[in-house]
Amino acid sequence: MPKEKIRNKNQKEELFTSEKRYETLIENLPQKIFLKDKNLVYISCNNNYARDLKIPAGEISGKTDFDFYPKELAEKYRADDKKIMEFGEMEEIEEKYLKDGQEMYVNTIKTPVRDEKGNIIGILGIFWDITERKRKEEELKNYIDKMEKINKLMVGRELKIDELKKEVEDLKNKIAEINKANSKK
Repeated sequence: MPKEKIRNKNQKEELFTSEKRYETLIENLPQKIFLKDKNLVYISCNNNYARDLKIPAGEISGKTDFDFYPKELAEKYRADDKKIMEFGEMEEIEEKYLKDGQEMYVNTIKTPVRDEKGNIIGILGIFWDITERKRKEEELKNYIDKMEKINKLMVGRELKIDELKKEVEDLKNKIAEINKANSKK
């Protein structure tokens, strides 16, 4: 067998092994991951994201956010993506997300993708559900507000009790003065 064929076979095996490692890594993360080109057209995504969109992962290529989301949400996503590509910096965003028609919250990290010359050629996004965390934060905020109101009432009552004690003490002193004045008569 010629050396070139052996080298070619080894390169193919190495490439296949490398692709399998990449796929294992991406597909075993619980997060949703996507890749878009500089025109904000999807190139690929992992299966977790594709499941949310109710498509096989291979069918995302060539689609845009407008194919999956209401116009307002798609426009927001695209505006975020354009900003990231314009400034060339990663951004972390907490935002609304629709899954099965239900509004939820996600934490999203978007970063520009660069070619070997440093030119921005697209955007990579990864996001995960934080709806439960947001719900707990809201519950905690409501609880803190309630406790602050109770504290305000309690402080107000304490001040009122102190005022009443002072008034009682003043009345006792006046009665004592009156009794003292009456006893001199």
